[in-house]
Amino acid sequence: MIEETTEKAGPTGGNLRAALLNRSPVLTAYRLSFVANAFAARLFDRMEAESSVTHTQFIVMLCLWVRDDTTAQEIAEATQRPKNNLSRAVRALEAKGLIERRRDPVDQRRQPMGLSPQGSIVFRRLESLAAEQEASMLAPLTAKERETLTGLLMRIAATY
Repeated sequence: MIEETTEKAGPTGGNLRAALLNRSPVLTAYRLSFVANAFAARLFDRMEAESSVTHTQFIVMLCLWVRDDTTAQEIAEATQRPKNNLSRAVRALEAKGLIERRRDPVDQRRQPMGLSPQGSIVFRRLESLAAEQEASMLAPLTAKERETLTGLLMRIAATY
């Protein structure tokens, strides 16, 4: 559990973060959210400062890195992110020259996308930042604990 400190967090006193992490009625969900948000905020602030790629733009680039010739619709379904946010991210990435839209020769309505050569270079740099941030986040865990955490998160993710 997170240790409470004597610092005041408002009229009720105590450390609000510790109280939420230790006594929240949705402990596991809140803890997962807290860790993910803390990790993501630091990572995406750094990414945007260093490359002007936003959180949603990085998600698009990640999907295109994993599978070339992916559509915005497929990204929306895979990530459960709002389509309007993805559309803005796709347009911005295209304007920056980081992704390229293509026409599907079989279905002219389908517009698959891929990373441009410059987009691949930028993505590799951002992936390095993410790996560095993740190593810092997981530093308190042993290698076995990291392996267990990954396995548990994959099991949970498979249910959604």
